[in-house]
Amino acid sequence: MVKEVKQEKLTNDILMFQLQERYHSMHVMRERIQTLSLRIMWILLWVSWWLTQNKLTFDCCERNVAILLTCILFGIFIDYFADLKKGFNKQMNIAKRLESELWLFEWENPILKEFKDNERAWKRNAWKYQYLLMWFWFLVLFICILYFT
Repeated sequence: MVKEVKQEKLTNDILMFQLQERYHSMHVMRERIQTLSLRIMWILLWVSWWLTQNKLTFDCCERNVAILLTCILFGIFIDYFADLKKGFNKQMNIAKRLESELWLFEWENPILKEFKDNERAWKRNAWKYQYLLMWFWFLVLFICILYFT
């Protein structure tokens, strides 16, 4: 009997440690996506401002190359963000399973019960606004390349 209790406590301790690690990795991913998207947006803003302030003239070929490079960079960033989102969602699903295994939803008055039952909260796009801002600043850069050069 004592051995079973010790085994259950050890299992719960391991599950709690794993849950902590999942929370930490989700936090790191959020921080990484926020930091990277802010840096990209500032760079796009700076390049757009620089193109509008300098009197550069691109011929048709140079303009096409600039737009092509911008499209390639945009594709790389969107693919990178999609990969981070996929990893984040996997971590979140594992954390949800660990929370269920630790009975965090089964108490008489559980704190996490509302969140578990709210499927919309689990399925929402955490980085929707980063995507929208990226689209906006890349669009501003395209306009600056097309109009001001």
